[in-house]
Amino acid sequence: MGYKINNIEFSEIVDVYDIHGHDREVEVLGYDEAGNEYSACAMESVGELAEVFEDTIELISKADPNTPIYYTYVMKKKDRFGINVVKPVRTEWLPIGDK
Repeated sequence: MGYKINNIEFSEIVDVYDIHGHDREVEVLGYDEAGNEYSACAMESVGELAEVFEDTIELISKADPNTPIYYTYVMKKKDRFGINVVKPVRTEWLPIGDK
């Protein structure tokens, strides 16, 4: 059930945003070869990841815990056609451990 993009292997579905018959908009987790963890929005079709949306990929955990993480905040809303969309709202650097 994995999907590889930009040398990141996505395979774990952690949330479901919307269902369209046999297709689902989902949030997935993935890892690169260095052990960094990423999150992204994706489409699942009949139990398989069909596409990971490259512009939604964000680093959520680095293998080196002393390196800051780049956070992207997203907003889910309906566009003018009534279709649910997820878009970035704000980005910032935060050191790991800061709340």
